[in-house]
Order: sequence, then C-alpha cells, then structure tokens
Amino acid sequence: MKKIFILLIALIAIIIFIFYKFNYSYKAQIEKYDFSIEDIVAEEGYSMDAKHLTNIVLLADGEKIGLIQVRNKGFLRWVDQSNSVVQNPSSSEFAVSNLSIMKNKGENVYSEIHTFVAGYMEKENIQKIGSPTDFYLNIDTYDMNGKTLLFAHAIVGKEHTSFGSEDVINFIKNEIGSK
Repeated sequence: MKKIFILLIALIAIIIFIFYKFNYSYKAQIEKYDFSIEDIVAEEGYSMDAKHLTNIVLLADGEKIGLIQVRNKGFLRWVDQSNSVVQNPSSSEFAVSNLSIMKNKGENVYSEIHTFVAGYMEKENIQKIGSPTDFYLNIDTYDMNGKTLLFAHAIVGKEHTSFGSEDVINFIKNEIGSK
C-alpha cells in the first residue's frame, strides 16, 4: 500500500512538472511563437509592481524576428503578455512592443511609456540616427545572419499623452531619409 501511495505521488509530480514545462515555463512562452531559447538576442527586465518581473525579449532566427513580453506571475510561472513577430522581415518592417509603467504615487502619478522596435537595417543607415529632442532613444545593434538587427528602446514620461511605436519608427525613417 505504501509503494502504491509513493508511486501515485510520483506520478502526480511528473504530471504537474510536464504541465508546467509545456505551459508556464519561460521556454514554453518563447516556443509558442516558434522560437527557441537559442534565438534570444537580448532581454530587458522591468518591474511593474515591484513584485513581478516583465521581460521584453528580442528574438531572431533566419526567418523571423520577434519582440515578446513575458511576465513572471510568481512561483516560477511565466505568461506572455503581448507579442509581435514578423515573418521574413524586409528593411521597412518592424516588430514592436509597448510597456506602460506607473511612476510615483498620489497626486504626482504618471505613466512612463517604453516603446521597443526591432528590425533589420543597413549598418550605415543606423549610424545616421540622431537623438530625438522629445523622447529618450537608445539603439543597440546585433549582427545576425549577415544582417544588422536594430533594437530601439524609446522612453517618454509625463509630458506625453500619447506615444507609441509609430512615433519611434517615423523618427528612425525620417533620420535615415534626412541625412
């Protein structure tokens, strides 16, 4: 009887582990979009409530690029919040992700908007991109499969009422076209 009880507990533990591995693991969230852990190019982590981490994950393989938000729900459970995957991207197609983080408490509360944009570009064009005057912009580049992958992170604070990926993409395109 004791052996059956131990086997039953072991079987339940295996079922829970398999369910977790295929539904709530970090790897499972990435594999939902036909990427693998090896396709991770960059990750940036943000805390929305000081308890749960949200990662912005830049992924690329030979056929697609993606930006996926993966949020830790506690007890090693990860869920995808949003995603943007572009199949066979041209130089004018971008994966995008937006994240709004509440800052301050009480009367001075405001949202800080983080916008992420990723796409393939010519290296010499990326060097033409300057600094915007109305938002913060950080650009990282990665050499991927003989191409240059741009990863832009823009931030605006309380002075903006609306801001998004189109603002960042338009700025980048204008900079490339104007120089």
